[in-house]
Amino acid sequence: MSAAFRRALRHHRPVSEPLQPDDVPAPVVELAENCRQYVLQATGVELDHTSDTLPLVDHYLVTARDAVAERPEILPLTARALGAYFGEVMRGGLDAFWRLPDDDIENGLICCRRAFMAFCPVGIAHELLAQSTQHSGSDGALRLAPEDRVIVAARLDLLPELEPRDYYTFSTRYDSLEISEAALRAAALEGGQSDVRFEYEDYDEYFEEVAQNQ
Repeated sequence: MSAAFRRALRHHRPVSEPLQPDDVPAPVVELAENCRQYVLQATGVELDHTSDTLPLVDHYLVTARDAVAERPEILPLTARALGAYFGEVMRGGLDAFWRLPDDDIENGLICCRRAFMAFCPVGIAHELLAQSTQHSGSDGALRLAPEDRVIVAARLDLLPELEPRDYYTFSTRYDSLEISEAALRAAALEGGQSDVRFEYEDYDEYFEEVAQNQ
């Protein structure tokens, strides 16, 4: 049994426990709305916070790359707006919540409940804007318990290789995150731990341990 599962089991939170409404942090709400307006102006279509709208965001992403290249000073706001909207789509798609200890969306995380997996949506936005993992923004890599990394890596290795123009999109990133979370849930099911649910304090405890060991 992984350390992450042991932490969650101490709190006894089965999947059947009724969910409480999430309080989305105010900076996320404002920036996600900014993204909706940007895409509306670019495409004439309103986003509705579902994964079906991500191709529209990808269309805007191409324009945003050109705009950032011409005006680098708009990069922080552009990445935050895109990250906030993408994070909201992922929050709904993965049964997750925001972790913003200091109301800082730049390093804010989406944390999954049904698997111990977190990621920074703004970091992902920086990566997609730069079309590279080398950029000046926050880290878009998955946060996983060490023992779970091999599970996710093995599953992602089965995916077909993509051209950069297809790889660096929100649509593709949504799919890979969804597949990663499903792989962890499948492993939990196989280990008889499918009823475990992770909450804010589980992630707090994990990241505190990571910080102490650095």
